[in-house]
Amino acid sequence: MRAAVLAAIVVLLVGGCTSVPDAGAATLPPSSRVALTRLFRAAAAKQGFRISRAALQDPTQPGYGSDPHGTHLAIYLEPTGSMTPQEYAERVMPTARIFLPKVFRRWKGLQSFDVCLEPAPEVDNSPEPPPVTQIYVERPGAEAVDWSTLSLAELQGLQRHDVALYLSDPVLAEANAGR
Repeated sequence: MRAAVLAAIVVLLVGGCTSVPDAGAATLPPSSRVALTRLFRAAAAKQGFRISRAALQDPTQPGYGSDPHGTHLAIYLEPTGSMTPQEYAERVMPTARIFLPKVFRRWKGLQSFDVCLEPAPEVDNSPEPPPVTQIYVERPGAEAVDWSTLSLAELQGLQRHDVALYLSDPVLAEANAGR
């Protein structure tokens, strides 16, 4: 008993001498595009995308305003070259797997996440173009689905309130053609 108390005191003293990051900081991802890009750039590039926008957001604010303490992570991927609707359809699940369910396992304070595949700049070079595809997931949905094996057809048929898929009409036509 005495040894356990002494060990606890030593741990407290040694712990007090080192810099310990804020416990809250580890529960949420970084809030800036630069920091998020550092984390996911290589994986996105392997799929033919670059991170055009990324932010931690507060879903309770109108327009999901950027917020370093927000609980929603939004990632926008822009193709590095031209891309057909079929190529978008083929990349929906591989790009989802870059993030899911990993972001929820890594950051326990994160409550929702979405990844949008944007049009190529030659199609729409506006600062915030409408997505070509979007997957929105809340924490329970991320854990309930086996993202490692889920196909696009299975995702289309998934009946969950905490997982949503949007495909633009041309991508939807390609996805349905393959069924």
